[in-house]
Amino acid sequence: AVCLEAGLPVALAVTAAAEPLHGAVGAQLRRTAGLLELGADAAAAWYAAEGLPALTTFARAAGRSASTGSALAQVARAEAEHIRAGLLDTAQAKAQRAAVHITAPLGVCFLPAFLALGIAPVVVGLAGEVLARW
Repeated sequence: AVCLEAGLPVALAVTAAAEPLHGAVGAQLRRTAGLLELGADAAAAWYAAEGLPALTTFARAAGRSASTGSALAQVARAEAEHIRAGLLDTAQAKAQRAAVHITAPLGVCFLPAFLALGIAPVVVGLAGEVLARW
């Protein structure tokens, strides 16, 4: 028999989305999917997910969608773009910090070599000429 429950396709989609996620977000999405599979009220199932900052907007929209039938795809798309932009910003900030942190070890390695091979011979040569004239 085919189950025609309205919440089951949503529960399956939420389960699939939560599968690769770790931490509080993944756990909350799996919990919400479980509640939806058991036939809980969708607004109540999504209400607990509103407590997590990463899920607040989507959870509110999903609860509203279950109550009113409003479209959820546009909100999901916008949230995905927002999350991707945040991840890109974080990655760029880490890359910039790495570039700054690498300068100290490079300076420690190259500065002595520069002094020994670049500055010291010039100073020794000039000192030899000055001492020879005295």
